[in-house]
Amino acid sequence: MRIPESLKKKGLFPLVISALIALFVFGGLSAAIVGSIRSGSAQKAQEVSALPSAGEAPLFLQNPLIPPEQPGIPDDYLLYRERSSAWSNKEVDRWFIVPDSNMLRELHEANDKMISDLLRAAP
Repeated sequence: MRIPESLKKKGLFPLVISALIALFVFGGLSAAIVGSIRSGSAQKAQEVSALPSAGEAPLFLQNPLIPPEQPGIPDDYLLYRERSSAWSNKEVDRWFIVPDSNMLRELHEANDKMISDLLRAAP
């Protein structure tokens, strides 16, 4: 956009820009205030309509309220476990896997790849 020289020389351009910015700020603030006032009156109307009017009977519960079931914790989920200094034979059988030659080879290849990537990135 080309700005005429007359606006640049007289200093009217900064005044026009400042006025536009002030107008946008004022418009945004007024829209926010009007929106908050309207939402507050809508909430009050909903609260009032939820109460029984003079002609209506009040609401009485016939059965006690039952809260919905909350998601339970699976039986095999451990919240905590007692630590010991050594594993029992049962824990060793459950958790420890003796590495075979394929596992060791894959681990060796993964380590070699990480090292070569590191050395390749070094200056």
